[in-house]
Amino acid sequence: MQLTYTDNPAAGFEGMIAEPFSQEQVDSYLVEGAAIKFGAAVILGTDKTKQISALTDGAGAIFGGVVVGSLCLEVDGDASGSPEYAVKAMAPVMQRGRIWVRASATVTVGARVFPNISDSQEWGLTPLTNCITEAYARTAGDANDLIMIELRGPVRS
Repeated sequence: MQLTYTDNPAAGFEGMIAEPFSQEQVDSYLVEGAAIKFGAAVILGTDKTKQISALTDGAGAIFGGVVVGSLCLEVDGDASGSPEYAVKAMAPVMQRGRIWVRASATVTVGARVFPNISDSQEWGLTPLTNCITEAYARTAGDANDLIMIELRGPVRS
């Protein structure tokens, strides 16, 4: 999140809604298991209609979307100061729309992208095995750059 200003301000931050999109869908879920950072890819939790959990790629994992950054009363910070939603907090999750995330590798416009299982805030070109996503890069970037992705809606395996 940008806390200082320069001549070249950042385009956004992880989890920031990128631009208006006619088919945008954001739903709210309770965080289950462990705190979740802004911009993290998540799966649906134990109660698939009410909870989200940290990204996994195991059998039965259902991609839930990307956690939207929000300045609300339920936001905490981790040890490095990165904003996150605490366990049992209500978190907005984008399932369809455009959102800023961090690239884990070089990404070109139009490329199908996937969340990185070791760091769910990063997106690259390596597909997940079981957890199906439908996301495409709207901007290009190199590793660690902010990129805009377009989520095309919930995909259920």
